Amino acid sequence: MENRNEMEIDLLGLLLHLKSKIWIILLAAVVFALGGFVIAKATNSPVYTATARLYVYQKNVAPDGTAEVLDNSSLSIATQLLRDCAVIITGENVTGEVVGDLNLNMDAKALSKAVTVSYRENTRILDLSYTDTDPQRAADVLNAVCDEAAQQITKIMNVDAINPVFKASVPAANNSV
Repeated sequence: MENRNEMEIDLLGLLLHLKSKIWIILLAAVVFALGGFVIAKATNSPVYTATARLYVYQKNVAPDGTAEVLDNSSLSIATQLLRDCAVIITGENVTGEVVGDLNLNMDAKALSKAVTVSYRENTRILDLSYTDTDPQRAADVLNAVCDEAAQQITKIMNVDAINPVFKASVPAANNSV
């Protein structure tokens, strides 16, 4: 003999009970939706990305003192030069000076990770970017990085010149984080 405790669920009765409490369900949904919206607006601040572009100028001189013709090996050397410049730009020599000069609320390693450096294939152009929650600070920091990098690279690598193609200006909001 089996002793089962079976319970029968009346679905129609359950739906009628939920229907009588629909105003509570809708009110809870609206309250939670508004709460989520307010929290999202309060915690998400816009971010601003400043961009700058630098031209790395290095004379190509042949061993006999004449101007060297650009060929594939020269372009390969230029690409390596840009890679070296990118390492110096994000190095602590540059970022440490910028943090000290601008009294930033971060250390040199944090700034080093925040600055992005890329280069365009077959050019001597470096693209730099820096993202911050304050648009003016984003531009100021990136311009300071460009200036300090130009000094450090010409001193360390004996590059002829680092010239800005364009400096960072105060950016518009990118998006919300």
